[in-house]
Parts: sequence; C-alpha cells; structure tokens
Amino acid sequence: MDAMGVDQSLLYPTWFAEGFFLVRDPDVAYALARAYNDWIADFCKAALQRLFAAAILPLQNMDFALEELQRVARIPSFRAVFIRPVFVEDRYLNHPYYEPLWAELEQLGITAAVHATPGLWNPEWTSHGPFFEKIKDRLAQPAVPGGGGGPFAGVRPPATPPLPEPHRSVIRWPRSSPRGSTTTCSLRPP
Repeated sequence: MDAMGVDQSLLYPTWFAEGFFLVRDPDVAYALARAYNDWIADFCKAALQRLFAAAILPLQNMDFALEELQRVARIPSFRAVFIRPVFVEDRYLNHPYYEPLWAELEQLGITAAVHATPGLWNPEWTSHGPFFEKIKDRLAQPAVPGGGGGPFAGVRPPATPPLPEPHRSVIRWPRSSPRGSTTTCSLRPP
C-alpha cells in the first residue's frame, strides 16, 4: 500500500460474494456470512488504521441479516455492508422486505455498498444456460481501460468522448477512523 501511495483500503468480498445469493438455506447463508466476516475482520487486524472491510449479510433471512449487521457494527474494521443488486428469494432491493435493513443501516451509520454489476450468475442479466453459453458472445468484447465493458460486463459499452483530466480529492472516513484520517484519490469531474 505504501509503494502505491494508498493510505487506507476498504476490502470487498469478491468471488465469495459473487455466488453468495445462490445459497438457498438461510441457516447455511448465516453461517457462511459470519465465517467470512470473522475472517475479514481478523485480516484487517494486521493494520487497524489502514484496512477496513465491507461485511456480507445473509439476506436470505432478514432476522439473520439484522443480527449479523448489529454484530459487525460493533467491530471497528467494518465500514460498510456489501450488497449485490440481485433478486434474493424473488425480492429486489426496493421490495418492502428490505425496509428494516435500510432503517438499521441508517441508524447504525453503516454504508450500504451496492456493487454496480450483478455478476455472471444473476439471471436478470445473464442467460440460464451453462457457463460458456453465458459468456460466449461477451468474449469478443474488448476490455475498456479503467473498468467497464469487456467480456463480463453484460453489455457493450457505448462510445463516449474522452474524459477530462482527473483532479486530486480527499475523502474523509466516517465513524471511528483516527482523527484526520484521509484517503487521496483521483476523480474526474462530471
């Protein structure tokens, strides 16, 4: 992190979260979420002032999700919860089922980090066929520098004019960060 000039990092679940919503049994989802959250909290202990985590919640059962949210909110390394924009039990994020979650996140001051893409296994954006059937047409798409597009994005990116030069910005971390903790990153104006 020092070599790259990164002061702090928020760590997200990756492949674990990609298929987590496919777990149908709420008890299994709850056990997996707790195990992951315990593991990432332990990982962050290596640099408590620099490594932070986004927890994963077992949204298959709202009581379990709220219990896990309250538990991770007491652990200083958690700054957000990671939520995929997918249907879980035929409910999308705007379903009334999620209202207790949004209320609890607001009360606890925890960020809902909704990832911008639903991933390869979301039937709303992909086919129900075998893996190759899902990606065969996407493999011909070139990757776009800086993210977006490419074989796993779901759609071909539209042609856009070049972006203006980035400028430096400072982000101040909320909650229990040490006083004066900041992260500097490059942002492009809208």
